[in-house]
Order: sequence, then C-alpha cells, then structure tokens
Amino acid sequence: MVTIDDKLKLDTLVALNGVVKALELRFPDHNGPFEYCTRLAEETGELIEVIYESKDGITSEEQKNHLIKEQQDVLRVVLGIVGIYQLEEEFPNTLEVFDSANDPENAIEYIVRLGVASGELASAVNHAAGMGVKKEKHGEGADRQVLERAKEVAQVVAWMVRYFNVETELEEQIAGAYRDYRGKGFIQNNI
Repeated sequence: MVTIDDKLKLDTLVALNGVVKALELRFPDHNGPFEYCTRLAEETGELIEVIYESKDGITSEEQKNHLIKEQQDVLRVVLGIVGIYQLEEEFPNTLEVFDSANDPENAIEYIVRLGVASGELASAVNHAAGMGVKKEKHGEGADRQVLERAKEVAQVVAWMVRYFNVETELEEQIAGAYRDYRGKGFIQNNI
C-alpha cells in the first residue's frame, strides 16, 4: 500500500499506473506498442546494469536509489503495455500478489530472468501489434500472451524487490512520483 497523503492510500501498482497515465498525458505522441517496447529494452538494460553493479550487495545509498528507480521504471513500462491492450483489470494491483516461490538465488539469475522475461514480453507485443511473421508463427490470442508475459516481468521485479529488501523504498518512490504528477495537474481525482 502506497501512502500518497493523509487522505489517500493506493495499492502499489494502482498508484504507479496513475503515474503511467500522467506520463502518457504529458507525452502523448510516444505511447504506442513499439515506443513502449523500445522503452522496455532501455529500462530493462538499465535495471540489469544496476543489478550487476549490486551483485555483491548494495554499497551506497546512491546505488540503492538507482536500483529502486530502475525497478519502478520497468514496472511503469509493463503497466503502460498492459494499458495499451486494456488489460489493467486483469493485472494485479500490488506486488504482494506475486509469489515468492522459485526466487532466483543470486544477482546473475535475476539478470537472466529479467532479460528473458522482457524479451518474451516484447515478442508478445510484436505479435499483438500484428507483425506478420509473429502472427503467422503464433496465431491469435495475442492479448492473453501480452498479459501473461507482463506478469512474468512483474514477477521478476517483485522477487528482486524482496531480494534487495527495498519494498518500503519502492513504495515511497512511487508515492513521490504520484504526488509530483498530481501537483503538476496530470493526475486528477486521486487516480
């Protein structure tokens, strides 16, 4: 649960989805499936970089903050992709929903799992966007694949948040972003 202010508390991913919608309003020309896939590649790469830098443990507050920001960014892109296909109602509202079984045991496993999951999500988006080769290869049902692949990326990030013990800090980061965009007028009616 993210505390926005004394009167408003939202589930983690609900609050982050508010930030996603605010960014889409702020930058309306960059919200298509291929723009989101480009962002997914960028944010996944940045998160992989900070995971690798933290493989022997977080050594500074700056490194910890960078990790949290990149985790938020990957989740934000995932939520943006889910929104394109109007699957928000079927996507979890909080990271606590994701299981803690089969957590990777070290940073290198996180890097591999995140890279694979993000690549599979990008492939599902390409299929859903109607890329001919993907449609011929995989057939119909693309939206379901987008949803499942998006959940897989979020699962890896949820594991990672627990692994690095940054649940509270991630919630605070999301709350700050929400307050910022609400203050700028991009979030109305507290959602």
